[in-house]
Amino acid sequence: GDSVSAVTLATPATGASNVGHYGITAAGATGTGLSNYAVTYRGGTLTIDPAALTVTALDQTSTYGNNPALGSSAFSTTGLVNGDSVSGVTLATAATGASNVGAYGITAAGATGTGLSNYAVTYRGGTLTIDPAALTVTALDQSSTYGNSPALGSSAFSTSGLVNGDTVSAVRLTTNATAASTVGTYTIAASTATGDRLGNYHVNYRPGALSVVMAPSSATAGLSADLRSQGVDSLTGIVSQGLNTAFVADHVSAIATLSGISSAHETSGSSTVVWPHESAGPDEVQTPEARSTVSRPAEEARSAAPARALPRTALRAHLPARLTSRNDGNILTPPVSARNQIAR
Repeated sequence: GDSVSAVTLATPATGASNVGHYGITAAGATGTGLSNYAVTYRGGTLTIDPAALTVTALDQTSTYGNNPALGSSAFSTTGLVNGDSVSGVTLATAATGASNVGAYGITAAGATGTGLSNYAVTYRGGTLTIDPAALTVTALDQSSTYGNSPALGSSAFSTSGLVNGDTVSAVRLTTNATAASTVGTYTIAASTATGDRLGNYHVNYRPGALSVVMAPSSATAGLSADLRSQGVDSLTGIVSQGLNTAFVADHVSAIATLSGISSAHETSGSSTVVWPHESAGPDEVQTPEARSTVSRPAEEARSAAPARALPRTALRAHLPARLTSRNDGNILTPPVSARNQIAR
């Protein structure tokens, strides 16, 4: 009926001891009737197993067109003890700079640090999100001739930010200008780009400018007869339909100033503008016809010409020895008759 109720067991291992095997010693048995025994103690083995360590790859982002730079520090740990640490982890993804916008896995492996041989490491993956790249599409400036519907097309644009050989093949270009819009500057709006892999971009559209201009004109004009020998002095000019055209004197000494009113709207042939006497400076006229013949009364009838209110289509000019057609900053000197001197 003798018994051993307790034995003192000891080991050199501590909580900081590495994974491995350590001896266990036995001594100091206590119980009943043990004085009747010669006690022999035999040691045992303490096995320290690895602790559980979890390393988790953190979620990251990258931009389309860039090779993902995952680094080796975007991770978290659970289970480290005794001041042990993880200094780096190998992070990898299947995504590349050419990968489309979307979510891709990040794997973690190969943790390095201190005391890690004492752990059974479990790795958990993260998520790499590839965001759209920034793409700027800018409508190029264009011009249109007054009277024509602006033909903007779909290719007058520039881009900034395309990568991986992606392309923009067309852009919707619009303006509120019409054929009836007056000379000036209007906005060209860009939208709805189409092309290759554009779903990988955040597109920013920038406007351009549409300049509605007067069309360049060709003009021939000249005084056709001597004022003293003819009852009417005529100036014939050929201009493009719908142009703003001015006839301007080339001699400031020509003191007579005449005004007239456009009287016809022809697409060919001639129309006549009769010029009553009036003091006025040069102005412009909208010429709807392709050819205009400008006539004024003879010298002796000039002073009797009634004063007239000029509409918006009035054409004014100083009568000189020579008249010039001017349109959109381009001055065209027409041929002049040898007998075009004006008597004053």
